[in-house]
Amino acid sequence: MPFHLRHDPDWRHASAAERAALTVGADSATPPPVAGGELPQVCRFRVTAPGVAPTRLVFITDLHWRFTDWRAGEALLNLINAAEADWLLFGGDLACYLENLPSAKEWLSRLRAKRGKLAVPGNWEHKKYWLPVAYWRQAYDDVGFRLLVNEVLVPPEPEAPVFAGYDDYRFGRRDPELADDLLQTAPGRYVVGLMHSPATAGHTTGHFLGHLLLAGHTHGGQWRLPGFGAVYTSTPYGKQFEYGWLRRSTDQAQLLISSGLGVTGPGFLRRRVCCPPEIVVLDLVPPEPP
Repeated sequence: MPFHLRHDPDWRHASAAERAALTVGADSATPPPVAGGELPQVCRFRVTAPGVAPTRLVFITDLHWRFTDWRAGEALLNLINAAEADWLLFGGDLACYLENLPSAKEWLSRLRAKRGKLAVPGNWEHKKYWLPVAYWRQAYDDVGFRLLVNEVLVPPEPEAPVFAGYDDYRFGRRDPELADDLLQTAPGRYVVGLMHSPATAGHTTGHFLGHLLLAGHTHGGQWRLPGFGAVYTSTPYGKQFEYGWLRRSTDQAQLLISSGLGVTGPGFLRRRVCCPPEIVVLDLVPPEPP
């Protein structure tokens, strides 16, 4: 039974009307006839982003890659590439074990994006405490990703979104002041904040984290009960940061928590119950003219 060990009163779950305004739909995928298990659903959202030219973000997280051959995830790879991302964003927790890392990197290298591929570290990367951040920067750079660890990427085009990548909440060093400077360095720009755990956004009132925040880590609970939701979320905020859309009352920041792609846990618990994996596709669109 989860407990609300912490609670941030400024964050609330989005209302049904707010969710309906964002949701375009979900495409249920057909399970592939290859190793790798069930293909995820593709969840599509449309987000109004002032000052941004139409841009497609594809967000994947919590891969927990467990194969020694990248072809085991070829069907998943094709599904992600079919979304035709402008920016591909990865939320961390790359593999199950280091022995799976070479094939995971080979798989990542085959992902496509028109503008760029960005990542943040998860708790899995940080738990390899003998491997410095520089190791992971190089590992992601080898496959065409830029790792953002408390860093900001400001594309030169004024109508492109700015990206802020936050370190892991549990084992890293989160920096809630990271994006504050964006108010001065990139005034008027729309900011997308990428983080592994949604707890990174907890109790940060007064700090600008971004207009749109994307997180994973919870797996949506991985086990969900009808009418109750996540049984366990692996965050100190319990069910507050569980799954789906949240909004912060102080600055109207929007936070989307994805159920991710992989599974974790020992033995029988290493499965999903009423909680399918997902790929998130977000179309940023300018406001409609009055």
